Amino acid sequence: QESYKPTKTSSFWLDLASNNEKIAPGIFFGYTKNSGVDEGYKNLYMRGISGTRLLDNVWRASVRLEFKQNKFNIAPELEYTAAKYGDTQNDATAGGRITNVGNFRAMLRVMYSF
Repeated sequence: QESYKPTKTSSFWLDLASNNEKIAPGIFFGYTKNSGVDEGYKNLYMRGISGTRLLDNVWRASVRLEFKQNKFNIAPELEYTAAKYGDTQNDATAGGRITNVGNFRAMLRVMYSF
């Protein structure tokens, strides 16, 4: 007979956008934190684990600017995503050998609505 315990995570996000008819700026921020599980688990099934290392937290921030013309919409966006990961502890949180990584990316969305 198996028993299961939930993993504990906390997350929030905020997306603010203008509804201007021609040019609409927007910003996004999101954060997720891994708070582990109660001690005594046998097997660990969760996202963000690889071997003996797992994610501690991830955050993302981006800005965008939508240009609208009739049914055509083009929106460049700049985004930065950062994550912190480390060795798996007894409670499935990240501990020793903490590593920070980050990624910057530029995107362009082109949309035609019909």
